[in-house]
Amino acid sequence: CAATTHVSLVRHFNGVHLAAGGPFAIATRNCLPAAHPLRRLLWPHMFGTQYSNELVTKGQMAPGGDFDSIFSLTHRGMCTLFQESYEAYDLTVLDPRRDSERRGIADAGFDTPALANREAHFDVMYAHALRYLQIYYVAPAALREDPAVVAWTETLDRLVPNGIRAVLGQ
Repeated sequence: CAATTHVSLVRHFNGVHLAAGGPFAIATRNCLPAAHPLRRLLWPHMFGTQYSNELVTKGQMAPGGDFDSIFSLTHRGMCTLFQESYEAYDLTVLDPRRDSERRGIADAGFDTPALANREAHFDVMYAHALRYLQIYYVAPAALREDPAVVAWTETLDRLVPNGIRAVLGQ
């Protein structure tokens, strides 16, 4: 029960949708012009995340909704869990390799088929993003120096709990 609650409410809903998805949608909408290539790459996901957040907030997170009816928490307990886990959010959970290293399971000597699956999916999405961005930015410096991208990363670093610097890299 505790594992299901943690994976569903903390790692997925609170982490993916609230702590990361909400700030990413806000920063993307506010910092990147509509025709900006990075916004065009991200916007279908941002739109879907925001639509999902609206549905979940109204039907599942509300008092008497699915969350406090399915999970073993009162509505107040669920809100406390969200508040405390939101503040502790670490964006590295979105990078399966960094997350597995942080948790001490990378190369730990036991099978991790779910991790291998996450890494394979991550690699495909990462390679696609790199290919896409290389169409618009001939060198990494051009991306780093794009004023809209600079504003976007600064806004993300401010809005995402504990910032994005740990995963930003070059």
